[in-house]
Amino acid sequence: MRMLQMTNYEAGTLLTCSHEGCGCRVRVEVSCHCTGAGEAYRCTCGDELSPVG
Repeated sequence: MRMLQMTNYEAGTLLTCSHEGCGCRVRVEVSCHCTGAGEAYRCTCGDELSPVG
């Protein structure tokens, strides 16, 4: 059985686009608690936003 890792971004998390050359950044002000909140945020280009490390 395959387990999916769910994303959970707390308030203050800085996210950036994983698409090479994009580099947009988004800061989470309030964490989402809606159904489907475990899915990754996405850039308008379609790529996932990943936490800036």
